[in-house]
Amino acid sequence: MFGPPVAIFANGETVSSSTIRRFLSPDALIIAADGGADLCHDIRISPHYLVGDFDSVDPEIKKQFGQSQIIERPSQDCTDLEKALQFSLELNPKNITVFSALGQRGDHTLGNLLILQRFEANIPIQIVDNYGSLRLLKPGRHLLQGKKKQIVSFISFGPVKNLRLEGFRYSLTKEELRDDFLGISNVYESETCIISFDAGKIFFYELFTEG
Repeated sequence: MFGPPVAIFANGETVSSSTIRRFLSPDALIIAADGGADLCHDIRISPHYLVGDFDSVDPEIKKQFGQSQIIERPSQDCTDLEKALQFSLELNPKNITVFSALGQRGDHTLGNLLILQRFEANIPIQIVDNYGSLRLLKPGRHLLQGKKKQIVSFISFGPVKNLRLEGFRYSLTKEELRDDFLGISNVYESETCIISFDAGKIFFYELFTEG
């Protein structure tokens, strides 16, 4: 049986408070990944856990979160986001939402995408920034629901087998992609669309719509 959802606050570009309210479940367990505690402080959210080696967080802010459980992970072999994701597995959440993992330093953004790509837990994970949400799709058939004319993008960093896109403006039928795949700014032509593939992994980025 799964526990409550987990929300992780990383140390990338600050996500707006309105976007956070939109995606933050009221029963979520909140994890601040080291410097992510600064964002929690700015938006007046008290994390349940502080995770990392604490070389980024403002020491005064860390003191203010005296009620938070401190999870020391001093290893330099993985990033603070990796440490937060690994710890979140111990909570057995039904899903994980990560805020502020993209933007600012390009190396951190690329690193966080690779972390998500190799994270093998069978738990739904999404990264939310100020423009949309990002998920990693694994082989199988995925039913995607959105609004007509909503913009989506598909990106893979490796081969994809038998890729099929149905219901989008730019459709594909069992394409064999031997290298990478870049499907930027596709569009929902119906409110329910399908992507399916037999091997590989694909990042699915869905832009927010107004209203």
